[in-house]
Amino acid sequence: MGLLLKSQVTGRLSGRVDILFRLEDTHPTRDASNCIKPLEDLLVKVGAIHDDRSKFVRSVNSRTQSTIV
Repeated sequence: MGLLLKSQVTGRLSGRVDILFRLEDTHPTRDASNCIKPLEDLLVKVGAIHDDRSKFVRSVNSRTQSTIV
């Protein structure tokens, strides 16, 4: 997943960002909050955002849905 994301990143976002994660609801006991931190770290690692501290990220939200297209 990281390589695919990295290939799509054309530059680092500047300023404070709002992040929305759309998570596919395929596992009956999945905890969406446990998915968020690794995804934030991945955004930093691939260079999409500078850091995941509140200085750079204004809000983080997630939505689950049965299918993601």
